Amino acid sequence: MTRIGFIGLGNFGKPIAEHLLSAGYEMTVYDIRDEAVASLVASGAQGADSPAAVGKEADVVFTVLVNPDQVEAVVSGPDGLLETLDPGATLIDVTTGLPDATDELERMLAEHDVDLLGAPASGNQRAGELTAMVAGRRELFEEHRELFDPFSSRVFHVGDRPSDGNVVKLLNNYLTYNNLYAACEAVVAGHAAGLDREKLLEVINASAGSSTATRYIIPVHVLDGQYDIQGSIGIADKDLRLVDQFLEDNATPGMLASNVRHLFRFVAADMGGPTDLSRTYDFVQEKMAEEK
Repeated sequence: MTRIGFIGLGNFGKPIAEHLLSAGYEMTVYDIRDEAVASLVASGAQGADSPAAVGKEADVVFTVLVNPDQVEAVVSGPDGLLETLDPGATLIDVTTGLPDATDELERMLAEHDVDLLGAPASGNQRAGELTAMVAGRRELFEEHRELFDPFSSRVFHVGDRPSDGNVVKLLNNYLTYNNLYAACEAVVAGHAAGLDREKLLEVINASAGSSTATRYIIPVHVLDGQYDIQGSIGIADKDLRLVDQFLEDNATPGMLASNVRHLFRFVAADMGGPTDLSRTYDFVQEKMAEEK
């Protein structure tokens, strides 16, 4: 069975690693937080004290990090993966980043005969119901296709360039945050007008306005007061900066994208970056009340 290395055990990465471990894969894990590594070791993984130590034990390495700079650091920095990965190994990068950075990562790895799949994902990581947006050579994708099954309910091959995955993910994020902010405004406005929020959402979800925000984030995490989708406002702010940069680099600037990015900058400044993303609803409710 394929020996897996896994780097990045945060809110998004840790559940993915747990699903792979539960599927029976031999796994070596690394994170800058010792407690995150200890949790996986307690479940049967082997811990490592550096990315290089991961590379030494793995045929395939998953990276699930915050941004491309972190990926570059664990790949080519001191004690990085390239010091130990064998030629013919594969890196599967789940990090959301800019396509240009992924292109550069592919070139860097190719110099060491290491393959790359760009594989950002979206959805419910804890339930193993992610949508994986995998990009890279078709034959490489097919070779590693089964590795996505433990944590993904839908797996798409979206292009032959590893960076194609990030193009799809950025555009998906763009729609996600647009829909979330608009849905919060709609539900807050309807509630202020005297409507029952659950009934309003029921009608929207049977109509053209339906989105993940109206089907899941607001009814499951806002109306019941859980506020625990495990995605942060700070990550949304980061993702929208990347969307804005991608659109500019691609000579397709979007006016709505820029506006929503600025809105989430206000949300992050007001609520705090680590705050759960579903708290966007509270921000919108507060600001709309101030406008009365």
